[in-house]
Amino acid sequence: MIVITTPTGQIGRQVLGSLLESGEQLRVIARDPSQLPAGVREDLDIVEGSHGDAAVADKAFAGADQHAFSVLAEEGLIVVRQGRTAVVAGDPPDQGEPGRRLWRPGPGHDCKLSGCRQHTCKPMKANTIRQIHSILSGAFAAAQRWEWVDGNPADSARPPTATPGKQPATPPSDVAKVIAEGRRQNQPALALYLWLAAITGSRRGELCAVQICDLDLDLDRGNLHIGFNYVVRGGQRVRKDTKTHQERFNAIDPDTCAFIREHLASRRQCGADRYRPRIACGRLPVLQRPDACHAMESRLGLA
Repeated sequence: MIVITTPTGQIGRQVLGSLLESGEQLRVIARDPSQLPAGVREDLDIVEGSHGDAAVADKAFAGADQHAFSVLAEEGLIVVRQGRTAVVAGDPPDQGEPGRRLWRPGPGHDCKLSGCRQHTCKPMKANTIRQIHSILSGAFAAAQRWEWVDGNPADSARPPTATPGKQPATPPSDVAKVIAEGRRQNQPALALYLWLAAITGSRRGELCAVQICDLDLDLDRGNLHIGFNYVVRGGQRVRKDTKTHQERFNAIDPDTCAFIREHLASRRQCGADRYRPRIACGRLPVLQRPDACHAMESRLGLA
């Protein structure tokens, strides 16, 4: 009596097929006997359950001579290596190179009995194709500059278009809470910066570059001139053109005009405008970098 503990597994199916040909009396442990090949169930002594259950294992090994792996290893039908997958074949595999694994089955392998799955080719994802195209395009462009090739064949290829995911907009109620939190924490410059970002949609560097001369505040309405971008490069503060190299004039409502007048009045009282004429990044050093504005905005959101 020989016991097979996993007759429905990848190796167990091969072991079962090899031992059935030997004519030995077999006993198998299977959680679901219906997974066994229909043509061999009558020739097997089936113990239903898991080999991890001690009671099922004791019942299965009662009266058994050997485990299936030890029988196949003695007959040369299987090679069992410690810590590696067993290799089942008609003949012992030829170990050509030390440490090399032989994955191909031998001539006596029966794919139908072993339950082998047919290989199905899967196409590469669009993102993978775009990455490969980018690498090849850069390599051919460099070769063209060095006059190794006459042209860049990647220019004629059309990689899959990238579909950007939709980013949900922040609810107005959450924006109002962050602005109110900035005013409550006595940070009027940051609150004004967030207010202008919400109503104009300008970039943070553009708002940090706004000066008093860019404002036209009337009694009923006003205009905000966006014509520069404020960045920090190598520790140097630079006021340069916008990212699109275009100037914009944004109309602002009376509430925004009142908010700006309130902020300017508070700054004149402390005399900050004599040195720094910017609105949102004036005398306070933490507001002189656009990334600092973003960090403080994140802290207000967490508060």
